[in-house]
Amino acid sequence: MLRYENEGTTLSVKLPRTDYKVYMMANYSKETDTYHTKLYIMRNDVEDLNLIDDEYEFKSNFATLKQDMVAYITEKFDKGYFNYFIDRYEYQQKCFDKGVEVIENAN
Repeated sequence: MLRYENEGTTLSVKLPRTDYKVYMMANYSKETDTYHTKLYIMRNDVEDLNLIDDEYEFKSNFATLKQDMVAYITEKFDKGYFNYFIDRYEYQQKCFDKGVEVIENAN
């Protein structure tokens, strides 16, 4: 039988004025009494999560965890943190499309 790993609490937030969502996963650590998080970005029309941060940890309690996660994402959005990752993703997609075009024209 396959074994699972509990990834904790996950939520998504649509970024205003963009075609992107941010997913945040928080997993409680008993050893440090904190939540360790992973942050992903995804374009709404492509089912592909891109990891952008897995280093953040914070103190919270389960009752306010989701509100704390949304506050963290909002703070990052307000500071323009996600702009780099959106630009990077768009560039990767252009490179991919160009590569497909080159391969198709080579045949």
